[in-house]
Amino acid sequence: MSIDEQTSNASGTSSSVPNVINERITQLKPPGQLDLDSTRLASKWRRWKEEIELYMDLAMNGKGEQTKTKLFLYLIGSKGREIYETMKFEAPPQDRTLQQVIAAFDSYCNPKKNETVERYKFFMRVQDTSEPLEQFVTDLKLLAASCNFGSLKESLVRDRIICGIRDKQLREELLKDPNLDLERCLNVCRVAELSKERRKALEDGENINLVRQKWKSNKSTQAVKPKFDKRDIEKNRECKYCGRRHEGQREKCPAFGKKCLKCSKMNHFAKKCLAKSKVNAITMESNSDADDDEYCLIINSNVEYETINNHSVKEQKSQK
Repeated sequence: MSIDEQTSNASGTSSSVPNVINERITQLKPPGQLDLDSTRLASKWRRWKEEIELYMDLAMNGKGEQTKTKLFLYLIGSKGREIYETMKFEAPPQDRTLQQVIAAFDSYCNPKKNETVERYKFFMRVQDTSEPLEQFVTDLKLLAASCNFGSLKESLVRDRIICGIRDKQLREELLKDPNLDLERCLNVCRVAELSKERRKALEDGENINLVRQKWKSNKSTQAVKPKFDKRDIEKNRECKYCGRRHEGQREKCPAFGKKCLKCSKMNHFAKKCLAKSKVNAITMESNSDADDDEYCLIINSNVEYETINNHSVKEQKSQK
């Protein structure tokens, strides 16, 4: 291959590299709309401003100021365009630069703050119940940025961390260190929070195992049928021979060997006798030689006989 061919190939390769970079830059995702209704508008604007400036430098390099300004107004959203229309500029709309528009929004999103109020917010800030340590520290640093603490900023953030954390034991540990600075304070807090999370995970795992073991033991207990003593059951049961409660052995029954007064059978009392009561006849006969009048009454299941003054009267009654 000749030198001219090599040179042409190298130049072709070098010219294709910027084209690939330009294609990737054009595919950059632009920042989303700015939330102008946020209660923390200053911090939201500061982050959004950084993103929009980076995007303009990469994706709009070499473009005119008017094109950049229009893209800025498009990306900021309808709420931002309404605010833009109320702003005052020295230059007409077609001559305004991107930096002029950004400076105007800087004044809107970062109004002059009351230093006393900002410091009050900083010193009253405490860690919420479910708030991670990193989020708490980040919020303290953002609050300190608008308090004008100067060289005392880091030491005051450290003090606020000690006073505002939820863990009392950790607070006592931090107060024992005479050489505690902000960096060391953060390291100790991070280690304590990490160990606390690990301990909680281990405890949760142990609790799950205990629940499983208890469930298995309950299941095995339910599977085994309870055993009852037959003698205990018989003691609580009324005997069908004597009507009392006693052990199940036949010989223990008070009626064993006794004669029933009702049916004359053995081994049971009359109150538990199952024989039916039958009265076949009750006969009252009169003495023919007697002088006095007597009555004779014969009762049967179907016929009654009545004799009055030695005269017999027979009367049959129908059964219902």
